[in-house]
Amino acid sequence: MSEARYRRLNGYLRSFFREYLQIQRGVSVNTIQSYRDTWCLLLRYGIEHKKMPRAEDWRVYQVDRQLILDFLIYLEDERRVCARTRNTRLAAIHAFLAYLRIFEPELESHCLRILSIPSKKTCRTIIGFLESDELLSVLQSISLQNPLGHRDLALLVFSYNTGARVHEIANACKNHIIPGTFPVIRILGKGGKERIVPLWESTIYLLEVYFRKYRVSPKAPAHSEYLFLSNRGQKLTRFQVGRIIT
Repeated sequence: MSEARYRRLNGYLRSFFREYLQIQRGVSVNTIQSYRDTWCLLLRYGIEHKKMPRAEDWRVYQVDRQLILDFLIYLEDERRVCARTRNTRLAAIHAFLAYLRIFEPELESHCLRILSIPSKKTCRTIIGFLESDELLSVLQSISLQNPLGHRDLALLVFSYNTGARVHEIANACKNHIIPGTFPVIRILGKGGKERIVPLWESTIYLLEVYFRKYRVSPKAPAHSEYLFLSNRGQKLTRFQVGRIIT
């Protein structure tokens, strides 16, 4: 009988996140965070709903096909996640089991039973959009009576100008802007891919006003280079950017 089945799970998880994903694969920070969140949810589910031991005492064999199936049902029935989110969580679990299958060949049959769990079919959502007059109404509704209003206005125009995703806006830095007769900005996207996007005069103007008069002083040097800061002087998270946009 395989001894690997009875080894502690946390050692394999640590190696998966710190060595395999970061060093060997060079996976993006957002992907690592998503995988980490999934495993935190799974461990908490096992402890609270399956009476399993504390996370550091889990053994490999305890993460079996039935546990994962029950966890996926829990996500949909109790946490009310959509099929797309359910599939994202399953992908994070599959990624670890695929790694474990290579790292410990004697666990192949155990891993394959979980890897055989399929993703659910999802419907492709049609992306909505605003007409120019609707966008103008949104921009005019922003109150400029406080510094955050000027930040939100600059952020929304920047978003409309560049088409950047929320995490791209959160990670945009001042030194990514290349000034000149026709200023542009370097947008760093998924997988480290980079694209150059022209900036409108109105975008540059709103950013300059925000920087010069209304931008909160950075809480720490590490936050000083980011374009948009919270009212506490910290880098905005992608969730905060999402709330501003929506």
